[in-house]
Amino acid sequence: MKVDFPPAFDINYYRKSYPELNGMPDEVVTEHYRRYAEERGLSVCFYDKAEFMRAFISDFIKENPVKVLEIGPYDNPACIGDNVKYFDVHDSETLKVLAEKEKRPFKNTPEKIHYVEPNGDLSIVKEKFDIVFSSHCIEHQPDLIRHLQNVENLLNEGGLYVLVIPDKRYCFDHFRNGSTLFEVIGAAVENRTIHNFKSVSEYNCLHTHNNSVLHWLGEHGTGTFSSEKFASAIDSYEKSINEGRYLDVHAWCFTPKIFGDIIEDLNSLGMINLKIYRLCHTVWGRFEFSAVLKKNSVR
Repeated sequence: MKVDFPPAFDINYYRKSYPELNGMPDEVVTEHYRRYAEERGLSVCFYDKAEFMRAFISDFIKENPVKVLEIGPYDNPACIGDNVKYFDVHDSETLKVLAEKEKRPFKNTPEKIHYVEPNGDLSIVKEKFDIVFSSHCIEHQPDLIRHLQNVENLLNEGGLYVLVIPDKRYCFDHFRNGSTLFEVIGAAVENRTIHNFKSVSEYNCLHTHNNSVLHWLGEHGTGTFSSEKFASAIDSYEKSINEGRYLDVHAWCFTPKIFGDIIEDLNSLGMINLKIYRLCHTVWGRFEFSAVLKKNSVR
């Protein structure tokens, strides 16, 4: 199975997207990309915008006989078709109830969630896929390495893990520090299955607004610590331990560079058999970026 992604830097797309570059030779356009694209959040390929990545994958599925697993489709699955299966922490009826309560378009929820596991443990899935897709899921995984290893085990050789990931700089995680390799490895050493107190307390105490445009404009709101927020964090954490209650918080805070570096480091350490295949920077006004990981040849 081969997915012919366009390059992460599509020079023709880039040139056509910005009038000042029209007619410029390749070397000038390339230098402009190197100097300004990431800093200014310029779009450099069509799929660096999440909706176009979703559309690309959706169209590919329709046109090719590939097996796909989508993780966490909720009420807005990107992948639809006879060869698509879904994995979630809730079954379809529960997802519809949750979506309706949040005034989301619950009717778009898949009629069947093929694999349901309350803690998000992908190891229950016992078949292989060509593509695994997730949007705003990977940052919730208590043990990132286990999650990546599970995805790897689900993929056929050369298979792809396609992700849409929030950029902590432009969402409610703005005031949290970016995740580190050692934190990721620490979660694996601890065999973490629920969020630790750090994740829960930072979510409660440092949470700010989710308006990506304001973040790009430098207006980040406040992530003000208070005794009330801290007490709420303690209460939530204790309930998660005593009652096994799922907490919907981010375990990991990524930027494209942080994510890419962690994936490459884990691969070089032999902890995962996935490598960066495509990695987009975040486009201006957006709070998410796209990434594609590819399963290596067998070690």
